[in-house]
Amino acid sequence: MIYSAMRFFVSSVFFIILSGIFLQSVVADDDVPRPITHYPERNVAITEKWKEAKDGYSNPRNYTPPVVEGAGKDCVKCHKVLTPVAVKDWEDSKHYENNVGCESCHNDHSNLIMPTPDTCGTCHAAETMQHRAGKHSIAWSVKVASGGKGGGAGRFLAQYEEMREGACGGCHSVEDKCDSC
Repeated sequence: MIYSAMRFFVSSVFFIILSGIFLQSVVADDDVPRPITHYPERNVAITEKWKEAKDGYSNPRNYTPPVVEGAGKDCVKCHKVLTPVAVKDWEDSKHYENNVGCESCHNDHSNLIMPTPDTCGTCHAAETMQHRAGKHSIAWSVKVASGGKGGGAGRFLAQYEEMREGACGGCHSVEDKCDSC
């Protein structure tokens, strides 16, 4: 009986020592990926907005229109201050070049929506069919079905760099806009 207890004690001590040595070698290893702690300023702002909205602004299921008065043509007046990156992206887009305003895809404030591929398909039928046949459509479906928990900037930027490179970052920088292709 004493021999069994002594054997258990020695085995336990030996296990704890080996575990400590193993854990220290893992923690001390410089090759272990670390979460990114330095983001470009733009990405921090986007991440914070998406964390607040729980991906609401990229997931139509979670989108809640703001309660604001205003006509579609007035969008840029407020959004230059509220979402300057989105306005800049639009100003640099083909939509802007072709006089396609916010209300064309989002409606006006009385019936504001977050566009879906169906919305895009009203003008871009061939591109929408191509999108639905590809891997991006599958990723989008997972994201929408999971309530936005399957992806998004907040989660994306918190990942290890190696993980990001193997996911969307393999082809894209952080993008979640309709004309990024």
